[in-house]
Amino acid sequence: MNTAIDISVMDDELCKTVLWPLNKFFGLNKGCYVSVLWRCFLFLGIPPLILIAVSWHEQTLFIEGADVGLLEHFGFLVFFIIHGLLILLLPRTIDKCSNAFKHVNGTIDYFEVQEQKVEGEVEAFFNRINKFINLAKYSKIKLLAIFVGVISVIYNAFNTIAPEKVYHHGVWDGLDHIGGYIAAKIYLLFTWGFILPIIIYAFFVSCILIFYIYSHLSKIGPSGVVLVRPLSPDKVGGLKHINEAMISIVINIFPLGLFTVALIFVHGLTLPLIVWTTGWIVLLCGIFFLPLSSVHVAMSKRKQLIVGEIEDKFNRLNDKLRQMLRDDSSKEDIRLAETLKSMEQLHTAYRIAEKMPIWPFDFSSLAKFSSVLIVHMVLTVVSGLVGKIL
Repeated sequence: MNTAIDISVMDDELCKTVLWPLNKFFGLNKGCYVSVLWRCFLFLGIPPLILIAVSWHEQTLFIEGADVGLLEHFGFLVFFIIHGLLILLLPRTIDKCSNAFKHVNGTIDYFEVQEQKVEGEVEAFFNRINKFINLAKYSKIKLLAIFVGVISVIYNAFNTIAPEKVYHHGVWDGLDHIGGYIAAKIYLLFTWGFILPIIIYAFFVSCILIFYIYSHLSKIGPSGVVLVRPLSPDKVGGLKHINEAMISIVINIFPLGLFTVALIFVHGLTLPLIVWTTGWIVLLCGIFFLPLSSVHVAMSKRKQLIVGEIEDKFNRLNDKLRQMLRDDSSKEDIRLAETLKSMEQLHTAYRIAEKMPIWPFDFSSLAKFSSVLIVHMVLTVVSGLVGKIL
């Protein structure tokens, strides 16, 4: 059987197509973290310095009275940090996601594929996946994400034309400070209208691909064709690379939640922000658990298959044993000993199979994910309390 199903596009090409053109700006596919760090400083470190220079020229770093200067604007200070963190965390996330896709071929049980005679179905499925990835570069969803980002900048631009009416105080990037107004909108257009939409889109595609791939593989044949290794060193059936990819995405996207934390600090725990924070936590849970749920289904089916095969074999030996017990010949005594030994080995295999995991994560992975949620909730509450006190 030909097991060389071509799914190589899902490795390096995935990052190149889905993250395009962000990878060109930050050299994300070069494999050199120093290069990424330098470009991150160049594109995300220098613009804030330019904003500070413009604000200094207009004497709006600090503004007397109720108006808010640049260095008093908690939201912008958080923005500077978040945008840098998102890019600096990307290389590791790309590595983990590429590793997960690279190992997809190794998670297919080709013995089962051959037994069920579904080689053509598996290969056709991955051909469809590769076509989807090739189309992902110019996806309408990516354009929609960019459009939403641009609309957000336009909305901010309208709000800062007359900030006193919207925020009840002046701001350093209001229209009355024309230099800060123009510089801030250019910066937001680059980050909100370009960087953030593409990163979010790339994470979205990665999660959907993991979910779709393993959801489909678990439906091929009566028990799926996902290979689960009961004695794998990773203690999750040899599928830990999927869990690591999802954890990396959750950690990488975590800084975006700081936007809400910053808004709560400024405006307090208002009902819309509480709803948004709750929605954000639900979204993080979806990013982590939804893709892994398809792997869970595949692992559960495979466990049932293995346990069922052992049970059938054990039951046949048990029926054979009962027949032997009725026969007093010496030959049957020898066969009886062999059968008992085989049953003992099957019982050992059954105990091992019963302990097979059905979720592709362990306690440490779940602890990491829980820590992200706890940190976000603690920061939310603390920012609301501190903002109220100040």
